[in-house]
Amino acid sequence: MKQLILLSLLSLVGCTQREVFDPRFPKRPDCVPLTTCDGTPIEWTWKKQRALNEGRLHFEYKNGCVIAVIISKK
Repeated sequence: MKQLILLSLLSLVGCTQREVFDPRFPKRPDCVPLTTCDGTPIEWTWKKQRALNEGRLHFEYKNGCVIAVIISKK
């Protein structure tokens, strides 16, 4: 009986929704838009994540939407 309860609990824990993590791509911060003005997706990479962490990543806005992603040199 104890084994049945334990297996039931483990199966419930294993079936919970988990966020899919792909080590090739970092999690996109909330401050980064998904697309540019014309609908082009903004690919979020480790290079862009590092630039954001270092304060070198900037977005060029026009009429409230992104027209360019700019990474400045150190």
